[in-house]
Amino acid sequence: MLVKDLLIVTPYRNRKKHLKKYFKKVPLFFDRQKITYDILICELDSVGDWNAGLCCNSLINFIKNKSYKYLFIHHVDVYP
Repeated sequence: MLVKDLLIVTPYRNRKKHLKKYFKKVPLFFDRQKITYDILICELDSVGDWNAGLCCNSLINFIKNKSYKYLFIHHVDVYP
């Protein structure tokens, strides 16, 4: 089984402009570092309150059979 260095989990809801910038900047940063990674966007339904923790936890449970060295929770409006 191939083990990647990093899983980047990104909670998201209603921020298309930020998401577009995110996909321009974040992969470029990690590619320059020569880090193997996957980016998983966990989108929260627009009904109800924003709960990034719940959003990330549900995604992490979904992918728990995958292998990564590190887990990084990264918000869509923050760029390296």
